Amino acid sequence: MFSLVFLTYSSIVSYTSTIQIKNKYSKNRLGITIPKNAHAFEAPFIFSSRPPFDNGWYWTIEPEDDNNTLTRQPVMCGSIVTLVNPTVEHYLSTKPGSNGIEAVAVGHKHEASDQWLLVCKNNTIWTQDEPIQLINVKNKCYLSTNLYEKIPDSANKYVVKCGPLNDETVWYASEGIYYKDPEVNTRSQEEEL
Repeated sequence: MFSLVFLTYSSIVSYTSTIQIKNKYSKNRLGITIPKNAHAFEAPFIFSSRPPFDNGWYWTIEPEDDNNTLTRQPVMCGSIVTLVNPTVEHYLSTKPGSNGIEAVAVGHKHEASDQWLLVCKNNTIWTQDEPIQLINVKNKCYLSTNLYEKIPDSANKYVVKCGPLNDETVWYASEGIYYKDPEVNTRSQEEEL
C-alpha cells in the first residue's frame, strides 16, 4: 500500500515573474511591438490585442528600485512595480499626449512615470486571475484599454492609455512564468490506492 500526494499551488505573481496582463473588460492583453527586422526598425509602442498570440505580450515584474533581494518574492498588493518587456527591454511608462496621458514604451527607467501602484481587489498578495488596477505614480491615472479605440493602420491593436477610474481599468495576470512558493497557500491531499 502506498499513497499519492497531490500538491496544489496558488499562482502567485513574484518579482521577476514574466506574465501576460489581460484586461478584464476587453479581454485584450497588454503588449509592445517587437521589431521584425533591422532594416525597417520602428520604435516600440504599447498596445492591447486579442489572440492570435503576440510575442510582445510578456512583461517581467520588477520592484520600483533595483532591489535584488526581492527576486522571486511575492508581489504584495499596494507595492509599486515596474513592468519591462524582456524581448525589447523597454518599460511601460506614461507621457502627456494630445488625447490625455498616453501609455508609452521607454528604453530606460524614468522614475515615477514608469512606476505603477498595484491595487488588488481581494487579496494581500498579487495572484493569477485576481482583479487588479495599475495606477501611474507620477500622473495618478489608471492603465486602461477598450475595444473602440483602434490604432490606425494596425490590425487587431487597440490604444492603451492612462486615465480616470472606470470599468476599462481592471486587469489581471494571465499566462506566464510563476514561481512556486510552498509556504503560501499550499494544500496537500493524500489518497490511498
